Amino acid sequence: ADWSNVIRLTASQRDQQDMLVNAYVARATLRADEEDWQGAIADYSAALDIKPDFAEIYSNRGVARAALHDFGGAIEDHSEAITRNPNYASAYVNRGNVYTKLGEFAEAVADYDRALDHDSTMLDVYLLRGRLQIELDQLEAAIHDFDYYLEHGGGEHFQNQAEVEAWRDNLQERFSSEHE
Repeated sequence: ADWSNVIRLTASQRDQQDMLVNAYVARATLRADEEDWQGAIADYSAALDIKPDFAEIYSNRGVARAALHDFGGAIEDHSEAITRNPNYASAYVNRGNVYTKLGEFAEAVADYDRALDHDSTMLDVYLLRGRLQIELDQLEAAIHDFDYYLEHGGGEHFQNQAEVEAWRDNLQERFSSEHE
């Protein structure tokens, strides 16, 4: 057998598979933008049938599942993404967002912590975590997160910045009065 031809054909098949995965992901992204969540899930699933080790696709499918209120499926997909790539910060954020929707704030904060351990530049995560820390009565931690968010360029829009500053100021007053 001519092994050079076998290698060339195998490489060509791999390239075609990668192109097909990319096409499914591109169409899934378009469908998600149009809020065709079922279509997006179908395309992400088709991509995973071809390339089952692609962590980002699991997390993207998890976002689509969450949009359809399939929170169990969403958590499974985000968890699978994390298993396949433990450094994938966005999967922790996405799973934290699902836990937030379920009212499981401690689990969400833990996921936001892990996301920030992997990528501390994700400023919006400080804001998300700070809001939940209020719910968990962790006022000092919430103030810290809001300060960090504002000091590092969060709240690019004036209205958002003013809103976060008001939250922080109210929390500081509440925290101070509780510790007098």
